Amino acid sequence: MRKLAPKVPVFSNSDDFGSSEKRPEGAQESMHQGHETKSLAAIVPGKSRRTCMLSIDLIDANPFSSREIYTPRMIRDRATALLIQGQRDPIHVIPNPNKPDRFIIVDGWIRVQACRDYRVMNKLLAEVHEGMSMKEAAWFGYEQNEVANQYCELDRAMFYEKLTQRGATETQIKKYAYLSSSQMIYYRSFAQLPADVMEVVRRDPRRFDAIAVHQISKVVRCVGVKQAVKLAARYCEKERRFSWLVGQVQALIEAKEDKRKSPSKKVKFRNGFYEVRGSSVKVRITIEDPAVRASFLEKLEELLATYAESPRVS
Repeated sequence: MRKLAPKVPVFSNSDDFGSSEKRPEGAQESMHQGHETKSLAAIVPGKSRRTCMLSIDLIDANPFSSREIYTPRMIRDRATALLIQGQRDPIHVIPNPNKPDRFIIVDGWIRVQACRDYRVMNKLLAEVHEGMSMKEAAWFGYEQNEVANQYCELDRAMFYEKLTQRGATETQIKKYAYLSSSQMIYYRSFAQLPADVMEVVRRDPRRFDAIAVHQISKVVRCVGVKQAVKLAARYCEKERRFSWLVGQVQALIEAKEDKRKSPSKKVKFRNGFYEVRGSSVKVRITIEDPAVRASFLEKLEELLATYAESPRVS
C-alpha cells in the first residue's frame, strides 16, 4: 500500500514511546527506493558502534520487533543461504539494559533463528550500537525491514500497534512512517480482527494488505466473526480480486440489514409465499406441473430481464 521509507525518530533515553522530542539538526532522512539503507548510527549523530563476532546464545528477541511473520520456510531458506554464501552483512544489536553481557536484536533475527535451529554458525558478525534506545532501535529495525524481502503489511500493522500500546500517538506514527489518516485507519484494522480471522490472514499474509483487512473488519463488526472467517478463506483460496472482496462485503452487510427489518409485505399462498423486506423481494413458489412451471419461469425471466441488474463479474 505504501512505498516510502520512514523518518527515523530521535528520542531521549527514556523508554516512553510517546516522546515528542524533535529530530536533531542535521539528522538525515533515509529513502529506501533505489538507495542502500544507512545505519541509524550514521543517521543520528553522537551514537557510537562497534563490530564484533557475537555468540548467538547471547542475543535476545526484541519486544518491539517490526516483523511479525517468521515462517519455518523463511528460517530454513535463510539457513541454506548462510550455509552456501556465508554471512554477507552484519546483524545489528544493542546492549540489553536489563541483562549485562547480553544483547537485544535490532535487525537480523531471522539469521539468529536460522543459526539456532540448524546450527549453521555459533557466532555472527554483529554491529553493537552503544547508546541506542529501544525506541530508536525499534524504528531502525522497521527501516531495515522496509527494504527486506517477505516483509508484509501485517508486519507493519503490528509494529504500529506495539508502539501505540507503549504510548506513541497516531500523529507521531503517521509522521515518522509517512502515513495518511486513512492509511492509519486501514492498518489499525489488523488489531481489530478476532483470533479466528487473524489465523486465516497469517496463513497467507501477502494476500491481505491493509485495505483488504479493513474490508474484512467491516464484516466482523456488521455481520459476525463466522462470516468474516468464511469470507477471508474464500478470498485467499482462489486468488480473487479485491473488487470481488468489496462486492461480497457489501452483499453480506446489506443482507444482514435486510434481515433486521420487519417485512413490509408478506403474502402466503398454498404453494409458497411472496415477501418484501426493505429493498429485497423474495418469492418462493412450488409448482408441481411441468407445463405450468415452464410457463411461470418464462414469464418470470421476462420480468427479471426488465428489472434485474447485470450479474457481478468475479
